[in-house]
Amino acid sequence: MTDTEKLIEKITTCATRVHEELGPGFPERIYQEALVKEFQRSKVEFKTKETKVKMLDGVPHGAPRTEYYLGNIMLELKALPRLEVPHMVLFSNALYKTEQELGLMINFGTQQMQIRTRQNTSISVDEEV
Repeated sequence: MTDTEKLIEKITTCATRVHEELGPGFPERIYQEALVKEFQRSKVEFKTKETKVKMLDGVPHGAPRTEYYLGNIMLELKALPRLEVPHMVLFSNALYKTEQELGLMINFGTQQMQIRTRQNTSISVDEEV
């Protein structure tokens, strides 16, 4: 098992504990706070970055969101009844702007927690011949 696979396992274990404890139906901020506490309890190192609302011609667009960085993984949390294509497009775009190799999106808003992964296509991998 690679280091990345071990880290994904730790992340999903912590997220599963949070989802089993809280279930669906809470605002995203509640899951964020609970997952941070679970990461700390499980000694999983992470950094956070809150993105700001974008302005276009003086009009705010989008909503602020918090991204978590764990090793080479960017993690984004959602609390939605279902994930749709626009959510994944925004997530992929946010990942593309980072230097993280992999992105995980976890949705706590459904009866069964959802996890989606994306590779960062902006990172070029040099292959030795």
